[in-house]
Amino acid sequence: MIGMALLSLSSFLALLQFILPSVKKVSGSAWGPKLIETLAAATAFMIGSAFFYLIYVFASSDLSFLNVALNSHSASELLYKISGVWGNHEGSMLLWLVLLTSISTVFGLQRRVPQNIRMRVLQVLGAISLSFHLFILLISNPFVQLHQTPKQGMGLNPLLEDPALTIHPPILYTGLALLSVLFALACVGLQRGQLDKAWAKLMRTWTLACWCFLTLGIALGSWWAYYELGWGGWWFWDPVENLSLLPWLVITALLHSLIVVQNSSSQKFTAPFLAITAFLLALLSLFLVRSGALSSVHAFAVDPLRGSFLALIAVCFTLYGLRSLFRFRTEKSFEQPYILSREAFLFLNTLLLFSIAAIVLIGTVYPLILQITTGRIISVGAPYFSTTTLPFFLMVTILMAASPFVSWQQARLSKSISYVGTFALAAFIATTYVKTGWPVIACLFLAASFSIFLATILDLARKLMARKQIALHYYAMSLAHLSIAIVIAGAVIDSFDKIESVYEIKQSGAIEFNGYHLTLDKVDQIRAPYFQREAAFITARKGEASIQLNPEKRYYPLHEMITSETDIKAVGLADIYAVLGTEDSHNGWLLKLHWHPAIRLLWIGAGLMVLAGFLGFVASLRGVKSE
Repeated sequence: MIGMALLSLSSFLALLQFILPSVKKVSGSAWGPKLIETLAAATAFMIGSAFFYLIYVFASSDLSFLNVALNSHSASELLYKISGVWGNHEGSMLLWLVLLTSISTVFGLQRRVPQNIRMRVLQVLGAISLSFHLFILLISNPFVQLHQTPKQGMGLNPLLEDPALTIHPPILYTGLALLSVLFALACVGLQRGQLDKAWAKLMRTWTLACWCFLTLGIALGSWWAYYELGWGGWWFWDPVENLSLLPWLVITALLHSLIVVQNSSSQKFTAPFLAITAFLLALLSLFLVRSGALSSVHAFAVDPLRGSFLALIAVCFTLYGLRSLFRFRTEKSFEQPYILSREAFLFLNTLLLFSIAAIVLIGTVYPLILQITTGRIISVGAPYFSTTTLPFFLMVTILMAASPFVSWQQARLSKSISYVGTFALAAFIATTYVKTGWPVIACLFLAASFSIFLATILDLARKLMARKQIALHYYAMSLAHLSIAIVIAGAVIDSFDKIESVYEIKQSGAIEFNGYHLTLDKVDQIRAPYFQREAAFITARKGEASIQLNPEKRYYPLHEMITSETDIKAVGLADIYAVLGTEDSHNGWLLKLHWHPAIRLLWIGAGLMVLAGFLGFVASLRGVKSE
């Protein structure tokens, strides 16, 4: 019972990390903060050791462990044996705890942060760590052993046997775990009444790190859903997708709010409120995904007891966060900015992003609330989310295009804003003329994306021509805005210009699709160690060029599951996307084909967003003052 011993010792250390800062002899001593930092590091070491032990039993296919027997197969590749560690509820919660304690250790090493603040933040992180230690020990133990060892395991969920899913959960969980630091910093800052520029600078550093990981994690999840599920889309407004989006929206708003705090005395209450809200949304996500309350391809099917425990954790930290917020309300925390100042624009941007998060949250949890209260079962899908959120997103893009041309703490507009406005109008008219079948809002979004791009370039050129020294953080901000413009353009073009068709194709037969001449050369039946597959070999020709497409269908007897393995080939910025269907009674095969124009702009833009966040993080570490 090595794993259980390590878990128990780690829990005890987390308990000490939580309790000792409240002991006067410890908190008032010169060695107290160092002791708490050492306890945080020791907790991370012990829980990390337990996690690596779990990786070992998975890699060695030790089927005497229930978790290994249910989520691994002796014939699986080593990569998927290891990813099976977090491809289940128990292992993923242990991963979450490892990341949380590791981040606590890193925070404890921040010597620029005053000792008393470090100790109080580590105390809050210790409380979070202790709560999840208890959750794992009591009802989510990954080290349960079987009395009889089975001959072979069930294997990982076939949908999760994918390279992207080996790195997506650790990256996304790192972002979610970093939210705990933002929560702790916000609560400690509120309680001490120290929401000054130094606090904002520290918060911004950790917020940028969190934003990078969440952005990359969401992008990887979107990419996986695009090519693995065979639906041909990159966002489905699935409940679990929505729950990962909510903290991202809120901390994006937080980043803008912190810029204001660093440059004026405004929004001192808004920033910690957003930090606390983002963390509580992460806890809500954990509860909904793991309680069995939501139906989703991403959700963990677990018993309600686990959901109840997570709900209790969420309630406790919600009360703690509210207590911190209410304690600060008696102080003066907001000054009215000029209506056309940079502060006002950023505050409106923050308000819009928070409103979008609220709309998405309502649409996600409303069906659940209705089912509990009335027994009615309804589905809230893309029409609701698109209708309600797109106007707010559009206003955000307009503010992004206009914000470089407004000044801090004064109502003054640069003349360049007229150029951007004229260009936006011209782009809208041109888009409406060229894309006659598009709805008006699609044309508006495309024009807005062009305007953001132009505004960012103009503002950068203005600074270069003035021979001003440009800080790294400014380049990071500019790159972030440019990347968002690229994502918007890719999303709009793909959403309204994509082509989808279903064909029946026979061997040596041919079909025409979007200018391509496709022939089915053969369909091979191949038997793998624990699944069977049918692989199609298709040649797509257009003029002198040819593309080979090899979509597959796989059958997993142990899971009694059939999956589609899509094949996607890039053609410039577009994708041709093939999904193999079932064999029909006429010795033919159903073949679903998609044409995704400009889809690569989405992935390019997402990558640039992560790069922009990383540059901003580096700039923040260097202590560059925000403009």
